[in-house]
Amino acid sequence: MSVKGHHVQITERDLRFAPVDLTPPAGTDAAAGFSMKFIVDYRLADRGGTIEVPVGFFVESFAFAVGRAEVSFDTFSISQPCSVQLEETLYSKLVAQALSAGRVAPAAVKA
Repeated sequence: MSVKGHHVQITERDLRFAPVDLTPPAGTDAAAGFSMKFIVDYRLADRGGTIEVPVGFFVESFAFAVGRAEVSFDTFSISQPCSVQLEETLYSKLVAQALSAGRVAPAAVKA
């Protein structure tokens, strides 16, 4: 591909996909998750030379079920993975909110 006379090449490599072993949080019915990591290489070339910029991408998805509702929490980050501590904090808050919503409107969750 060319952009304003410069040659641009984009390639991906080192794709790693793995399940995340999740124990269903207390009060939920099931849980699952996955982790994906890959690198995208951006190569820009013109008459003056070539610049290559590798960028790491990190994706994690965690899900749980409360009755018939499925709730997911996803993170997408560049250059370094999201902090495990931050993920755990936000995930536990999402679980608490989902369980609270199920108590407020149980017909919507258990119908």
